[in-house]
Amino acid sequence: MKIQSFYKVVLLFVAIHSLLLSPAIAVEKNVSYVENLTNMRHPLIGYWFITPETLKDDAYLWQIEEYARTTPYTMIFLTARNGVDFFDVKTMHPVFERLVRKADSLNIGIGLQIWESQELDYTEKTCSRIIVETETKLDSAGKAVCKNRPRNIRVAKPFKNALFRAYAFKKCGTGVYEPGSLRDITHLCIQSGNNKEFRIDIEAGKDLADYDVYVMSEVYYEWPCLFSDYTMDSYYRLLKAYSDIPFKGIGFDEFGYLRLQTRKMLEPKNENFRIRHYSMAMKEQYRDQYNRNLDEDLFTMRFSPKGDDTEKIKARNFYMDIMRHGPLRMENALARYAKNIYGHDVFIGLHSTFHNDFDNDEIWSTGINWWTLPRDYGHSDESIATSIQMGIGMANTQNVMYNMFYRKDIDYLANKALTDLRYGVRTLYHAINDGMWGAALELPEAADLVMRVERCAKLLNHFNATYADARILVIAGMEALANWYPDYESRGMFDVNETLKFQDKVREMWDAGYLNALVPTDLIENDWLTLNKENKPIMNGHTFDAVVYLNPQYAKPKTLDFIKKYVDGGGKLLIEGVARKDFYANNQKEWYDEIAGKAVATNYSLSNVAKLGIPENVYKDGNRCVDGAVVLTDYVSLKNGSRTDFSITIGDNVYTGKYQGVVALDVDEQGKIKRFACGAFDELFCNGKSVLKIKSPADIVLSSDAQGAKITIVGSKKKNGVIYNE
Repeated sequence: MKIQSFYKVVLLFVAIHSLLLSPAIAVEKNVSYVENLTNMRHPLIGYWFITPETLKDDAYLWQIEEYARTTPYTMIFLTARNGVDFFDVKTMHPVFERLVRKADSLNIGIGLQIWESQELDYTEKTCSRIIVETETKLDSAGKAVCKNRPRNIRVAKPFKNALFRAYAFKKCGTGVYEPGSLRDITHLCIQSGNNKEFRIDIEAGKDLADYDVYVMSEVYYEWPCLFSDYTMDSYYRLLKAYSDIPFKGIGFDEFGYLRLQTRKMLEPKNENFRIRHYSMAMKEQYRDQYNRNLDEDLFTMRFSPKGDDTEKIKARNFYMDIMRHGPLRMENALARYAKNIYGHDVFIGLHSTFHNDFDNDEIWSTGINWWTLPRDYGHSDESIATSIQMGIGMANTQNVMYNMFYRKDIDYLANKALTDLRYGVRTLYHAINDGMWGAALELPEAADLVMRVERCAKLLNHFNATYADARILVIAGMEALANWYPDYESRGMFDVNETLKFQDKVREMWDAGYLNALVPTDLIENDWLTLNKENKPIMNGHTFDAVVYLNPQYAKPKTLDFIKKYVDGGGKLLIEGVARKDFYANNQKEWYDEIAGKAVATNYSLSNVAKLGIPENVYKDGNRCVDGAVVLTDYVSLKNGSRTDFSITIGDNVYTGKYQGVVALDVDEQGKIKRFACGAFDELFCNGKSVLKIKSPADIVLSSDAQGAKITIVGSKKKNGVIYNE
């Protein structure tokens, strides 16, 4: 009996040993242990302020060595600060040559960020101008005196001013004059004064006594004209001057028009922005595109004869369209040139978001072309709405995007950077040597937190997570934003419709669990956004199940056709706002009535969004991705070096365990793990059953294919080896 019992125990031990160890033995063949997880697919990017102190005694050489040891970046963009000028090629070329060579030896790519040139020889033809306007009234003798002054412009310096146009008319309402009363009286006006303030003396004669007068002056600034080949050539020369240096990236940051005073600057003075951008090259572009005279339309977009506002609407729409796309013209040309001389693989990056608000100065600064910029990745900055980031990212070909971010509070920065990871957003860290805007990220505490966050980014780069599964497409009516007319009450401080609140609405939707991606009507016009065979909106392979169209007023014909085709095919639509006219001032009442009759709802609210039938996001600390994977993040565990519980439901299965910082999971239809990434992992359960376990917590990445599972563990086999896997 003793011998029989002994054999039973032996047999039982062997059976248990086989169950536990056999899968592990099979898996161990495809398990690798690494000291540090290498990065892949998407670079880890930082921003470096190059100052005179950086250049002194070649300090940048030992600094880049230090950054290679203490920061996670695989690419660093250089930006000129505190008087350093990258256009000073004689000074900077040997610096860049040495720095890039040293960085290459440390496996860090260097990108060159380019500001506007400060050394151009501006002329009346090559500079940017602004149109300053004022109204006055002629006296009984047909005389008047008015004053204009350059205003609302910061940074740039004016070098000339001149009278532009003056018109007299019998005003009979806001922006309206009596038909037949309009007179061009420019030749009857004399302007005098300096670049700070100028006087216009008007002697129009008694025949025009008591007429109202609208006067426009133009101010010439030392600022590059975005429509000018002269400006373009200056950037070409700079890029070519450094073409022998193997930069890995070229960046254009906040590339745009003259810098305007911000809302905070205008509000204390109770002042509104009422000037307009102008240049000779812009005038030529306007004529070529719309076969109209911009000089005349600058008046026409402000005033119209009573009873006929058709030309006013067209002039306003055409001007804002040309103005918005000026920066895009320049960026497209420069990106093509950079790729040509630095190679196809050079990283074209950085953002052109400025103040990130639709109803602020953004449209006058960058044109709000965030989605259509020529970038290898989508880019944004600061605290822009996640819905907008999803739209920007999905409009580009990569499955992640970058957000440039800074804060003095490094804890806040790190928390946001980690949270953004769950949505497919990587952080471009602003900045090393930042002594003004944010924390100096080379300092030990900041560098440590950034290193921790980017450890999680590397896990997701291996996992290859993508954007949040936003099934609601929000289309922002950019034409309605740019043209408030005839709703004067909607005319905001920056001469756009500030009642639309695009960003506020998509934030509210997102916070309520209705994940969405916002794009402008521009993407319909350039055929980036189309309808697939199933009549669903599609953009770069991303499909959407419902549409929220915010404010269709003044939409272009292609956009109107897109929406009609969508609802005619049974598409779910929520439409906000009424369309009275299209972009060319044609009546659109019939179109709107038909669309409204087929829409799920005709005004925005969360309750109406719910009628679209799109399920809410069920994860408080994460979301389901476009490809079906789930990503969760937790900052507390990352900061404290602790772990927290996760529970992920996919299909009929519930996967649980503990993680630090980030966990990502993707399974097939049978519930088998396809991809898995986890910080400080030790054990994974499926429906309460343990399916993967290692000896002690470590970062882990798992991927499966036809050949089986491959596991990478950050640690040693002795300490963190696989115990079993099923």
